[in-house]
Amino acid sequence: MGVPLRDPPLHNKDVERSVMANLASRIQQHRLARGPARPEILQRVFAAVPVPRDMREFYELLGEGADLFDETYRLLPADDITRIDVGDPARQWFTFCDVGDGNFVAFDAASVRGRTCNVIDCFHETVHAPGQRAVIARSFDEFVARALDSRGELYWLEDGFVGYGRVSANSVMQTGGHPKK
Repeated sequence: MGVPLRDPPLHNKDVERSVMANLASRIQQHRLARGPARPEILQRVFAAVPVPRDMREFYELLGEGADLFDETYRLLPADDITRIDVGDPARQWFTFCDVGDGNFVAFDAASVRGRTCNVIDCFHETVHAPGQRAVIARSFDEFVARALDSRGELYWLEDGFVGYGRVSANSVMQTGGHPKK
C-alpha cells in the first residue's frame, strides 16, 4: 500500500496571504468592495507609506477600498491613506478608515512589524490628547475581521471589548487585557 497523498504544507506567508484573501472574499461576496486600484497608484502609495504586509495585500486585492455596513467602516482607497497630525512630529500615523462624524482609524507606522501594527481609534476630540488614543487591534487583518463581524457597530465601543492599551507620548501603555473573542 502506498503512502497517502497529502497537501503540501503551507508556509507562513501562504497562510498569512490566505487570511487576507478570505477577508477580501467576504467583502466581495457582499458587494462592499469598490474595485482594484491601478498598479501605478499602489506603487506610489507603497513607496510613500510604510504599510503593514496585510494592509498591502488588502490593497493589492481591493485597492479602491470598501464600504462596510453602509459606510460605518469606510476603508479608504489606497491613494487616500493620509498621514495625520497627532500633535507629535515624531509620530507617523496614517488614516485608512473613516468611521463617520470626523472620526477615523489609523495605524502607527513606527509599530509596523511585518503583519502587525498598532491600529488606533482616532476620536476627533481626543486624537491630540496623550494617553487617550486606544489601540483597538494589533493588525489590519484583525481590524477587518472584527469590523466584518461587528453587525455594523464600532466593535471597540461595544460592552465587553477590552483593548490593547492606550498610546502615550512615546509608547503603548498596557491595560493588562486583550480583546475578548
